[in-house]
Amino acid sequence: MRRILTQHLEKRMVKRLGKKIMTALADGSDEKIIQMTEYWERLAVVEDHKRAAIGLRRIIERGHPIGKWLKRLSSQVNDACRTGFVVNVFANSMFVGEEKRLAFRDREGFRPPDLIVLSVTSKCNLNCRGCWAKQFRGYPDLSFDAIDKVIREAKDEFGVHFFTITGGEPFMRPEMLDIYAKHRDCWFQIYTNGLCINARTVKRLAKLGNTGPMISVEGLERETDARRGTGTFSKLEKVMKTLRDAGVVVGFSATATRHNVEVVSSPEFIDTMIDWGALIGWYFQYIPVGDRPDPELMLTPEQRDFLRRRLYTERATKPIFLADFWNDGTAVDGCMAGGKRYLHINSRGDIEPCVFCHFAVDNIYDKTVTEALRSPFFTAIRERIPYDGNLLRCCMLIDRPEVFREHYANFKPRATHAGAESLVTELADALDRNREGVSAILDKAWRAGDWQHILTGEIEAERVKAVAKDRAIHPARDVGTDGVSAAFQ
Repeated sequence: MRRILTQHLEKRMVKRLGKKIMTALADGSDEKIIQMTEYWERLAVVEDHKRAAIGLRRIIERGHPIGKWLKRLSSQVNDACRTGFVVNVFANSMFVGEEKRLAFRDREGFRPPDLIVLSVTSKCNLNCRGCWAKQFRGYPDLSFDAIDKVIREAKDEFGVHFFTITGGEPFMRPEMLDIYAKHRDCWFQIYTNGLCINARTVKRLAKLGNTGPMISVEGLERETDARRGTGTFSKLEKVMKTLRDAGVVVGFSATATRHNVEVVSSPEFIDTMIDWGALIGWYFQYIPVGDRPDPELMLTPEQRDFLRRRLYTERATKPIFLADFWNDGTAVDGCMAGGKRYLHINSRGDIEPCVFCHFAVDNIYDKTVTEALRSPFFTAIRERIPYDGNLLRCCMLIDRPEVFREHYANFKPRATHAGAESLVTELADALDRNREGVSAILDKAWRAGDWQHILTGEIEAERVKAVAKDRAIHPARDVGTDGVSAAFQ
């Protein structure tokens, strides 16, 4: 009876919060958007969320383009997609979900992940060199029942309502649309090459309202067509504009390499993506895993710092939400792997610490996600984070390769595809040289405080200090924000 009452209160809270935020977005005025942050602050479950709301309100009041981004979300997205985004990303993930995450932490002794990445297929209609997922080709698809099981456990046990879907090419599995329909209380961010999205798919996504296709591009036409095939760039323009015009939340995904980093971070490129309808942009860096790993494609230490600084500037001036998966480590208290903030389940069901860390000790067909989180392998990964305190050097594969080598030696996880061991064997020297170059630059930036203006200036600094203080008082407590709210801090 008590649980039924709790569920009833949860639904009322979600409905109340969602209605207020959607009303504010639909209005689109500065006054209403400011009110939205006030609703968020009053209903926040934890102090980190309150700080996020306060920080967002302050920068909007100072004229930060995140306010214009919210207006774009208001005017560009249809009612169903606006409702799905607000209710699932904000209300379900950050409020209802947070209560369950706190309960899980009290029960298990560690905080559960905020999101889960599912590679639902290894099949792809392209054959791009350097693809991290290419070595999984030939594996069977992750079964419908396994996907459903993971989503149900994540929602029920630790309040996850945010899932990233990738592959291979996810839209080569049209039955995934039925998964999205079955779990309307979740948000599904779908990484896709975009070429399997047709008019019928767009129509259904627009009606479902709980998905966000993130279209992969390599830069402008020259760079994209060189890797993905002649004519791809123009096809993607049509796909993204069709999604935009249908009112679907759409974004882009770009992997920065030594050869395209200046283009993918350029004002011209970002303006093009905005024109095509992108509300969100995700930046990754080439990691030498998967197909023919090549350290010479990695960003130089100077390029990595260039990307960090360039994106600081661009998101301070443009109405698009831009995230840099490595350089924004301060927003998520360092590395996210091993269930600290997220984990990856590949198409064979292997439960991996990260999409770039192709090693596992458990499989979803044999274990639950919770059991995998309890494993000594995942526990050790979480407990080492955030290393020596410099959150700009957050990755155990490229920033701290010695850390992963220790985990590999201590727990002997199995490689989930042939050749994955190269990270700890023939590539070790190259990764060590990269680490030394990156540390020389980013340690200096960290000491100088040249990271506090990721989005909200002094609020980011206050957040990091608050997390450090809480950890000092409660060393066993896993503190921090969920993966969604962190991006606003």
